[in-house]
Amino acid sequence: MELYKKLEETSAGYRDTRYWGVFNGKEKEQIKIDVKRYQKKLGEFSSGQLKIINSRNWHYFYPKKVYYNEYNCNVFVDEIKEIKKYWENHFKPIIKDSYNRIKKPSKLCPGDYDNLQCGISGPGAAQAWADYMNWKNASEYREECAVLTFSLYSEFFHFMAARIEAITVKVLTQNNAIKDRFDRNVFYATTIGKNKKIEELDNFQWYDKLYCLWNFIKHNSISTYQTLKDRFPNCLYEDEYKQGEMALYFIRFNDEMIEEIIKGCIEFFKEYCELVFGENYEEAQWNYCKYFTVRMKDEIEMLENPLGLQWWDELD
Repeated sequence: MELYKKLEETSAGYRDTRYWGVFNGKEKEQIKIDVKRYQKKLGEFSSGQLKIINSRNWHYFYPKKVYYNEYNCNVFVDEIKEIKKYWENHFKPIIKDSYNRIKKPSKLCPGDYDNLQCGISGPGAAQAWADYMNWKNASEYREECAVLTFSLYSEFFHFMAARIEAITVKVLTQNNAIKDRFDRNVFYATTIGKNKKIEELDNFQWYDKLYCLWNFIKHNSISTYQTLKDRFPNCLYEDEYKQGEMALYFIRFNDEMIEEIIKGCIEFFKEYCELVFGENYEEAQWNYCKYFTVRMKDEIEMLENPLGLQWWDELD
């Protein structure tokens, strides 16, 4: 209390982190927090935060991590959110506009038939010609649109799945969970000794769907087709598949499928990190040192620079 009184009596006392109840910890970048002082100066914590903070057995609260991205769940979720952003800002509009890039065929009428104009054929033949050509042109147009659309969906799906696998490899490598080899069996083995298997997680189906679709797109084989059909038949058209045909033309691609898988994978990796690393996603949004120091620095900045001016504003 004497320290706080002294700092408050000093005009620049608020520049001292201790004024806000923030003290240096034992290690570099670590801090310890006088909770009552911090709340007095920077506002109350939520009930969820207080439940964790008040479970301590000593005066100071020591945040669990130093940085936000030390939580594996934050690394996973932020990466998938970036994928979602890329989908919404780039791929989704491209797919939506893909039809407009292909010229729609004009509808023909009997009078367009050269043989009718030359007197070689009659009105009936001209009408039959017009009907056939309109059907043919419409079919070719639909096929051209479908090929472009399916290709774009497939391209994004490959990008999404590859990026999710890459961040999985990165996180597991950083946690010494894998060495130089990765596949789904290696990933599943990270839950050995835990109270659940990975397949028992509530949102595992979305991760499984991601891989089943991706494997079918990559390998174009009967085995990957059959696996997808057995587990997620609603993802496929009812056409008979023959090995070696392009898998992407047999998948019921649409925006809803992509967005459901993205959402489901976010929830899956939250569950996975809680199971394997003991991380709670909601707690990971705040229980780290920089969360507290940033709040403090923002308040100091507000006191010293209420207009939010930058260095370039001083040039004039």
